[in-house]
Amino acid sequence: MKKSIIIKWVVPAVFAVMAAGCTKGFEQLNVDPSKPTESSMDATINGITAKLQDNQAEFTFLYNELYYPLSELNAQSRKLGVDPISRTNDALWTSYYSMMKNVRDLEDRFSKYTGDKESLDNLKAAVKTTVAYVTYRMVDRFGDIPFSQSGYSFIPDKQILQPVYDKQTDIYRSLLDDLKWSSEHFVTDNRKTPSGNSYLNINGTADAYFSGVTTTWQAFANSLRLRYAVRIADKDAQKAAEVIADVVGKNLPLLDGATNDRKDAITDYLKLDKTGIDLTQNYNAAGSSGNRLGTTMWQYLSTNDNVDGSGIIDPRTYVWYMKNKDDKWLAFPQQAPETALTDVDAVYDKSNRSKVISTYSPVNLNMLNEGNYVPRPVFTISEVNFLLAEIYLRGIGVAKDAAKAETYYYKGIRSSITYWYDCVDKSGSWSSRPTRPSDAAVATFLANPKIAFAGDDVAKLKLLYAQEWLSFIWQPDQGFFLMRRTTQTPHLGAADNSFYRLRYPPSEITYNQANYNEAVGRMGGDETNKKIFWMK
Repeated sequence: MKKSIIIKWVVPAVFAVMAAGCTKGFEQLNVDPSKPTESSMDATINGITAKLQDNQAEFTFLYNELYYPLSELNAQSRKLGVDPISRTNDALWTSYYSMMKNVRDLEDRFSKYTGDKESLDNLKAAVKTTVAYVTYRMVDRFGDIPFSQSGYSFIPDKQILQPVYDKQTDIYRSLLDDLKWSSEHFVTDNRKTPSGNSYLNINGTADAYFSGVTTTWQAFANSLRLRYAVRIADKDAQKAAEVIADVVGKNLPLLDGATNDRKDAITDYLKLDKTGIDLTQNYNAAGSSGNRLGTTMWQYLSTNDNVDGSGIIDPRTYVWYMKNKDDKWLAFPQQAPETALTDVDAVYDKSNRSKVISTYSPVNLNMLNEGNYVPRPVFTISEVNFLLAEIYLRGIGVAKDAAKAETYYYKGIRSSITYWYDCVDKSGSWSSRPTRPSDAAVATFLANPKIAFAGDDVAKLKLLYAQEWLSFIWQPDQGFFLMRRTTQTPHLGAADNSFYRLRYPPSEITYNQANYNEAVGRMGGDETNKKIFWMK
């Protein structure tokens, strides 16, 4: 791994974090006379890593009101009383357009760079990887979006004020190609360019995400390739097989924990202001005061409904949730009618944050009480292992291999347990710190009939999806996408088919109507029950 070359070349701040409440529309963004704020490359990289985080609108509305209850990762004991879509879609859209505007400006500067252009490969690859991550999130939430023409409003010789909407399938394929390019162009050794120059590298002090380690960036790019190839495997089998054959067949580096630079991808731990603020409202990804342990989750964490917890088998239970006000484990009915939602609004006594006052078991407050070590996972080792397990079980792009599928299945569960107990160890605030399970205890858990990788391929696939779903406890968007891709994640009662995607924001109708109309016509409407192309 070569030493970082700190760049003092001035470029626009890419991926600046946009305020969740911003409502500026596309046309306003494109005619805004002010140029993007200029900063050093250090600040630009900080902006890149920051953009990989979810925004507050997603936490508060999209996750709590839609992804958690629909995926059944948590149960919802109360609603916020607002439309989660209208409170989310414009913030996401505005942020994306702003990002692409700055990305195009940066690409233009790359193209006009008078030095050794090949020396820019690491920087280009990092930008492409981040753009792919954010764009996939937009496509999976909306469907067709402006991508290939977006962001050119301030490029004089390429100016486009009303970008066309690209087809979802085209974007998916294009981004998979971009990620392949990135993987191949991250320079992870000390070699020089063909012209004999050093490759410019991300400054480690500026890259809060991967500390400037290009091998980690490369592993992240390859892991994204696996995620999205598997996601389209039932709809675009040829492309999925092509990507997986390249990544898995060539044993390319992944975020699999094999080495220290192939670790879980998480953002900086979210810091909370505890002065007079209801933390369970502030940190909405973990759960607002309406999120509770649900009966769907409980049936996988425990072998029975004993309120003393004597049936608990999953050691992650003690990290994710806690007992109710009566010191009992009590799951909220997963599909209780809205009129029957009965738990208290608050989770804890505000005069004593360690005292739970909810009737049902809440999301564990111990992680929130300190406010310094609330994890925000983006891509975990467990997800990589579960993807590999599915790939080998189904034979996607590689030969079926039941033994490898089993190995990666158990690795997925073990790495998830390790991840969450690592989070506990990093926090100093736990009033009653759970004990990390011993290897023997984990082995006993994995041998439980609810967990053991046994039966035919159909049964094994159901077990695999259940454990992957569990691992997404603080990534409810990924839990929701897994549910919509497979229709085989745990659930109680009839599935809710009213929501698959977000509606486009009103600003698109106002400022980009012709292209909006074309996209809506192609997708069959702008309703929430219209499926993204890979959904079942």
